[in-house]
Amino acid sequence: NAKDADGNPLSTNVAPGEAGSRVIFWAHGSAFAITQAKDFVWLFAQMLSEQTGQVVLLGEYGLTSSDVAPAQLNGWTKTYTKLVEVYGAENVIIAGDSAGGLP
Repeated sequence: NAKDADGNPLSTNVAPGEAGSRVIFWAHGSAFAITQAKDFVWLFAQMLSEQTGQVVLLGEYGLTSSDVAPAQLNGWTKTYTKLVEVYGAENVIIAGDSAGGLP
């Protein structure tokens, strides 16, 4: 169940295990160098959300032209940790493609 910063359950109309009670954290590919999620992956995320009924979060990362590894992985780790705090580990799904599948 989703919780607020104090650990209290968030008010929701979604029952545990039902559509919308989980989050898919999608790490898109591109070798950390070519593109960001806003360029094209949003359409995929919309379709994935429609097909699964779950929340889809697109993981962004700094490109290698401006951020040195492992900055990208560190950022995703922080995001994953926060998602686990809010949704619970059993409700966070990590998926991705290419370099985005690294986590």
